[in-house]
Amino acid sequence: MENLSFLVALLACPLMMVIMFFMMRKMHGTNEHSPSDRRKTEELHKNVSELLEQNKQLVKEIESIKRSR
Repeated sequence: MENLSFLVALLACPLMMVIMFFMMRKMHGTNEHSPSDRRKTEELHKNVSELLEQNKQLVKEIESIKRSR
């Protein structure tokens, strides 16, 4: 019985390491993204660009208002 528990403990350690390796690999995934992820990323970039442009326009308007005072 003692040999059996030792054998189970001996086999469990490498087995758990292999399982954890594959779980971590799956969790991190690959650099491939789904088309919906790419679409969302492109949409976010577009929105950020639009917001930056709006910000530039607002800054110009604020400066114009300050100068007119």
